[in-house]
Amino acid sequence: MGIREIITGIIIVIIAVAIGFIFLTNKKIDTYEEGNINLLVTVNVRNIGSYPALDVPLRLAIPTNQTNHQYVKQIIYSEEPDKFTEDYLGNRFIHYNIGQINAFSSKNFTLNITLLMKSTDYNIQKNNLKNYDEGITGLLYESSLINYNENEIQELARQIASNSSNIVDIAWNSYEWIIQNINYQQIAGEGDALTTLRNKEGGSAEFGNLYVALLKANNIPARRISGWGKNFKIGEEYKLSNFAHGWAEFYLPEYGWVPVDPTWGINHKFDYFAKTYQSHIIMTKGAGIHFMKRGPFTKPYSETEIKTDYAIKINEYTTKNLSLKRTILQNFIFIGPLIFMIFLLLKKLNQRKIYGYS
Repeated sequence: MGIREIITGIIIVIIAVAIGFIFLTNKKIDTYEEGNINLLVTVNVRNIGSYPALDVPLRLAIPTNQTNHQYVKQIIYSEEPDKFTEDYLGNRFIHYNIGQINAFSSKNFTLNITLLMKSTDYNIQKNNLKNYDEGITGLLYESSLINYNENEIQELARQIASNSSNIVDIAWNSYEWIIQNINYQQIAGEGDALTTLRNKEGGSAEFGNLYVALLKANNIPARRISGWGKNFKIGEEYKLSNFAHGWAEFYLPEYGWVPVDPTWGINHKFDYFAKTYQSHIIMTKGAGIHFMKRGPFTKPYSETEIKTDYAIKINEYTTKNLSLKRTILQNFIFIGPLIFMIFLLLKKLNQRKIYGYS
């Protein structure tokens, strides 16, 4: 047996092992990477008016554990909150009653947060999906932002469903329709699904609201997510406008809540459907539920104005690979072409030998 035959055999074995490993280890939810991230949240509430402001409130969302993706390891507060609350969706908040802020004065709060974040692939088997149980109706509520019973949204949802074979196809086709038909444009406040559909534009919150509405119109449980979306780097500081982000999730039996980010999907369509990343930190679930809210305050005199700045700084960020499958694939992608080049070189040398070249 010549060298060429040996190399050919090695290539075949490597390909067979790689393919076999991939198919034999195809988990429903494959966690392939995790990272520890420590960050400092700074909230500055300042009076830029000429007179004192009284009874100034502040409500801040704090991250919670999210199955398969996000785990809170520690939160340290610069000042103990006045109270903790939790809403019906499981969002958790801290509250401060700041009281009085004099003219041209400010009050600072910091939260030191340590999270364990995981990157996962949802390997959804479309031919083996379970039906929803009777409790689904509790997840199909309508709101002013998710106004999915409007005729225009219902009609579009029917069109999407008519071109889909199952729940996952509807979820994918709704995602693809938004990517192809809605223009990304930041708007003031937060727009509802119908307005987004009519105007054909919106920011990440509006993309998420329309996506959730289209799925609910097809009786698929879905919800809006608000949080932080950024490819975080150690030592970087970010202002609110640079990382505040909205996306969505839909529910599948056996899989749980499946993430979808139509906004980031504009440029990377296949990367942001049924995948989680360490770049997406969930702060609140539900449309219109924001992670920072100052609220109304008392103005003894009319010329009083409060500004609130929200920023984060990344103190530590470490990641590690958990997937042997991905390691094999990455190495094969790198080594495969090299082996193939060696094979071609040996083949050429063998031809030279056959025809008597030295």
